[in-house]
Amino acid sequence: MIAIHGNNPHAMLIRTHPLAWKVLDMPQLRHIHTKNFSLLIPPPTSLIAERENHLQTLTGLMPSSCNVELFQRIPYLKKLGILNVDSVATEKCYCLDNLVHLTQLEKLKVEFTTDCMHILRSYGGRQIGTHLKWEDMNFLRKLPNLEVLKLKHRAFYGEIWKLSDEDEEGFFRLKFLLLESMYLEQWEATSYHFPSLEHLVLTDCYSLEQIPFDFADVQTLQLIELHKCMHSLLVSAEQIQEEQQSLGNDDLVIRVNYRPQKVLSTAVCALHTKRLFDGEYRKVYSSKYKKLDRSGTFIAPTTMFEIDDPGFAE
Repeated sequence: MIAIHGNNPHAMLIRTHPLAWKVLDMPQLRHIHTKNFSLLIPPPTSLIAERENHLQTLTGLMPSSCNVELFQRIPYLKKLGILNVDSVATEKCYCLDNLVHLTQLEKLKVEFTTDCMHILRSYGGRQIGTHLKWEDMNFLRKLPNLEVLKLKHRAFYGEIWKLSDEDEEGFFRLKFLLLESMYLEQWEATSYHFPSLEHLVLTDCYSLEQIPFDFADVQTLQLIELHKCMHSLLVSAEQIQEEQQSLGNDDLVIRVNYRPQKVLSTAVCALHTKRLFDGEYRKVYSSKYKKLDRSGTFIAPTTMFEIDDPGFAE
């Protein structure tokens, strides 16, 4: 394993560290991890004899290094992290199309750091992190073994993410999906596109109004987490939960965390406090939160709804 760490974990500028191409010729190397660094792997200056390579993890890779030559040399890669630190955004991040060569890829993390990239101001006057539109992510559906997908900090932009054409490929093996800090208002999808989804996390998606109701037909869905999102997302999650219960699935859990937003927290807590005193909920204090203002976890025996909010018990 190779681990590359920066000196200052809070540095605003993430530095670039070159990685020699010959490192890929180490037959026993399995994992390359980075922290506070992005990796630049220049193309080879001459033809290199092919050697057996079983690299499984590569994180912090720059988009400019996501070329066909590299991906063809690491065919067994299972986990990849791409970090965009370019100062000038391109019209389309074509490098992502090359991911189709990683047929064994299971986990992909695409993150665009706002302090290191070009900020667009032409999209409705808002600050947008990249030029990537939601329709540009079709390449992800071509990864046959993708199980974990994390999209953060405006990795894709646009008010609508539409996956309504069932003739198109879906995320058939995806089990975990994270959307964090996305300017997304409408999400249109069906159970066809996410048939194996188990865990959905939505964080800082302030504009997203609801989760696709057709997720009620995703029988593998076990957990929905909402962090600092609109209250309407909670309502839609509960509707999905109720529909699943009517189909005989009582395993779906909804977890809500409104810690930084006291106004939303108060509204949500008022609703569930009434349910608590009406006998619908039983109150269970979680030991790991006792030091944080007697924070409580509220579990409904029938709906398996959980609230994690330190302000609830105040």
